[in-house]
Amino acid sequence: MTSPALAADCPPLQLAAGIVAFYPDHARLQDLLTALYPQAARVCLFVNGGMGEDQIAASRAACPGLIVIEAPANLGVGEGLNMLALDALVSGATHLWLFDQDSSPTPDLAGRLQALMAAVRKTGAPPALIAPRLLAPANEPAYKPPRVQKRAGVADHAEAWPTQFAATSGSLIDLSAFRAIGPFRADFFIDAIDVEWGLRAWACGYSVWIAKEAVMAHRIGNGVERLAGGLTTPAQSQMRLASYARNVAAILRLGHPPLGWKVKQTAYLAVQMMLLWARRGFAPAFAGAIVRAVQAGLAGRLGPPPGAAGAIDWGPR
Repeated sequence: MTSPALAADCPPLQLAAGIVAFYPDHARLQDLLTALYPQAARVCLFVNGGMGEDQIAASRAACPGLIVIEAPANLGVGEGLNMLALDALVSGATHLWLFDQDSSPTPDLAGRLQALMAAVRKTGAPPALIAPRLLAPANEPAYKPPRVQKRAGVADHAEAWPTQFAATSGSLIDLSAFRAIGPFRADFFIDAIDVEWGLRAWACGYSVWIAKEAVMAHRIGNGVERLAGGLTTPAQSQMRLASYARNVAAILRLGHPPLGWKVKQTAYLAVQMMLLWARRGFAPAFAGAIVRAVQAGLAGRLGPPPGAAGAIDWGPR
């Protein structure tokens, strides 16, 4: 497998691609693997659950040379990302291109991100991560792309925005930066893992960027939930919303996020959860789940959130 031709001033990278899969849609996963095969020197699939031998065999056919790591249980997204990074590092790769199962990269995306990483490296803090700008698939407009949280005090690049963090899927990570910054928070299990790692990257002297023109179709949640005042948010289960609230609360305890970000995020989380509660008719069960989740996050009680399918019980926390 060979990577696309890069700009003349962009050195070739030993690029590994990795996917964390959990009960994936078969057709979407095959399309993703087919798209990655010509673009990366190595492709690894971390299976957290929900894939039988027939689907794994089809995945190998779609992507010859595919490395498959099957977890004995649902170990969470953070652990899966760290396993993909370890596989890439021991294989000799210099960069890791991460995905979940709901993305559709274009055939030239790897080359564009690699060239952009080389260009951004000349401007200031070395980039730890370059991500494409995420868009809803053209034929599935119900998905809401994440908003870009620009990093204050850092100038834009002509082709990229400096951002507090970037969604994991589609992100190109410099593995030397990864080793310096440290692994993803496996104890977060599934939500806000990219948020914490991006903030930590800045604190370690690295930078995080989102491309302005290099875009990728991506599906977040189960469509869009419409809230009061015309606001929208990705539709998620109560378990996922509680997991997100818990992990954001856990981030607020940490020393490396900027104070301004903490203040804004606290206000945003409170408003978001209040609107979601109103959307659910002020159901006591929803409020109780969110309050307990925030309390757990502030106390540092993490691990698999209640209701995480197929997860191993970590015991009292």
